[in-house]
Amino acid sequence: KIGRDPVRDLLSIATIHPIRLDYAHQILSKSIHDPDELIERLVNSGEMKLVKYRWRTFLVRRRREICED
Repeated sequence: KIGRDPVRDLLSIATIHPIRLDYAHQILSKSIHDPDELIERLVNSGEMKLVKYRWRTFLVRRRREICED
């Protein structure tokens, strides 16, 4: 469920499992004016990436690399 902070909520959901792009658009459109802009911003910032799997596109949370010195 998307609440008052759509970015945090979307990232939280995607941490657990991929989100179909069409579903992400559908749930975001209930709380924000331009879901495409938000999705594009998250992808461009590196927080999320688009992955194609079996003829569908999913949003997945990018894992942060842990660097050990």
